[in-house]
Amino acid sequence: MGFASASITTLQKNSHASLKHAPPSDEEIAHGQSKDKPLQKKLKESHETCKLAPCHFSDKTHDVVTGEIKICLPNCLQRKC
Repeated sequence: MGFASASITTLQKNSHASLKHAPPSDEEIAHGQSKDKPLQKKLKESHETCKLAPCHFSDKTHDVVTGEIKICLPNCLQRKC
């Protein structure tokens, strides 16, 4: 097995491993954010950087904390790569 084929095999294994975990839903993010005390404190203190933004999916809407256009992912939902 040459270097190129070994690299391709490793890449294929890693890509299948990353498919095991689906990204969290808006509902999971909103629930996790409500339990994250440091994030809630930051939301109350800094209205310019952290804001609540509605996320619409199907017939449900969840308010999630965003910071500079990006969704703040609570610590309980963060995974190591």
